Amino acid sequence: IGNAADNPEEPKFRGPIRKTNGQIRASVMEVAGAAEVLRLAGFSEDSEAFRLEVGSGQVDFGRLEQVRGLLREQVRAVEGRKVAPVKRRMPKFDEDLLREVRAEARYNECRWGQSS
Repeated sequence: IGNAADNPEEPKFRGPIRKTNGQIRASVMEVAGAAEVLRLAGFSEDSEAFRLEVGSGQVDFGRLEQVRGLLREQVRAVEGRKVAPVKRRMPKFDEDLLREVRAEARYNECRWGQSS
């Protein structure tokens, strides 16, 4: 959105923005609501790509700027929040497997201890 708004004369920023591109897949296709934001900014979507809608040969740059402004507000709001640190839990292991590993360790200790 920013590139299209900042570089209105550059057709490469109007699309096609291919959905198979790794960066687009990670930042748009796999993020809930991201494709909708592109559509609201004026991009059309088909099964393969996004393209900036050009109505009457003119891109609605006011719309692009409005959506970019809203995105910036959201970024500031999120950055200003204090987020509690994530508490990591230790992975839970199968108790039977742990018993087997401990028994094998004791066996090896006894076996190596007797042969020394």
